[in-house]
Amino acid sequence: MKTTTISLTGSGAGVTNTDPVRVNWRADLTALQIDTDGSTTGFTAQYTLTPPDGYASAAAWAAAAVWSEGIASTTADAVGTVAGPIHGVRLQADANGTDTGALTVIQSSV
Repeated sequence: MKTTTISLTGSGAGVTNTDPVRVNWRADLTALQIDTDGSTTGFTAQYTLTPPDGYASAAAWAAAAVWSEGIASTTADAVGTVAGPIHGVRLQADANGTDTGALTVIQSSV
């Protein structure tokens, strides 16, 4: 998988999520980096072990998948890793502000 970046702006009115991004489940290590342009909105990098196969859409997959935190809610730039196979990632913004965050995902080669 090539390096991928997804962005999200907080709504200030409720929790929002990006659509999930499918990643290479064969990778042994996935690096996650959150960059934020403010200090009000908390951003969370989430990952899932639920495969996307069999779901009619990304929204259906996102709703049915079990999501775990790779980087817990942070209002500052942060880096984390997930060891082992995962199937997808997404970025979540809390309801505290309207800052913009970006999640960069890099996976080890297989």
